[in-house]
Amino acid sequence: MMISLIGTGKMGSALVRGWLRAGVRRDQLLLWDKNPLALEPFKNRALLAVSGKEAVDKGEIVVLAVKPKEIIALLKEVGGLLKSKITVSIAAGVPLEELRKTPSIWVRAMPNIACEIGEGFIAICGDEEGLDKVESIFQLIGKVARVEEGLMDAITALSGSGPAFASILMDALADGGVRIGLPKELALQIVTQLFLSTAHLIQSSSLHPLQLKEAVCSPGGTTIAGLQVMERGGIKGILMEGVEKAYIRARELNQIFKGSVKDEDIAG
Repeated sequence: MMISLIGTGKMGSALVRGWLRAGVRRDQLLLWDKNPLALEPFKNRALLAVSGKEAVDKGEIVVLAVKPKEIIALLKEVGGLLKSKITVSIAAGVPLEELRKTPSIWVRAMPNIACEIGEGFIAICGDEEGLDKVESIFQLIGKVARVEEGLMDAITALSGSGPAFASILMDALADGGVRIGLPKELALQIVTQLFLSTAHLIQSSSLHPLQLKEAVCSPGGTTIAGLQVMERGGIKGILMEGVEKAYIRARELNQIFKGSVKDEDIAG
């Protein structure tokens, strides 16, 4: 199966690296980007197309890994070749209703950056005849969930933006370690293992996060003393508000794409 990917920016590159890591062969990946320099890291690892039209023409599954504002121009260029293809859009805020104006078998996907190491979360929705094949290529680089399209903005906020939220938490905890005397490198090692092990514990045991928290807290101990400060600072509320704000922005991008509002007219 030939996967053609158009757009090797941060997310597109993460997908390519993930597929290569998972064993997808060089002759099964065809890449194109309007910026030739963006293709340089892959010139010996994947096939490179000379144009977007060539990438589409030769692909069985075509992945459009471009920004929402670029997708209309791209479809004007290559749309006539998509009719017999399974086409995947990872552009946030671009609904299937709009994509289907260009004849194809359409699937929307929302991956995150962890696909690069095979640990991504990818939500997909779209035309039934394309979902099985799209799911099969994304299962190589993470966990896949088929969802209703109405959930895609919320998934964008929690999963797509999530690695940044987790990273800032990790940095804050590591800085806490530095404040009490740990070298930053050691603090980051501890925090990285902490996040990995906690996730594995919850996943393997089916514990609710609060159950794990209770298991760690001893009466009058160190953990509850630290949690008291965090709760007083409203850490849970701040995190919830952060996810909500990301969701609101995803919805705004949807409106911007549809042309109902301009970006500069949106406050906040």
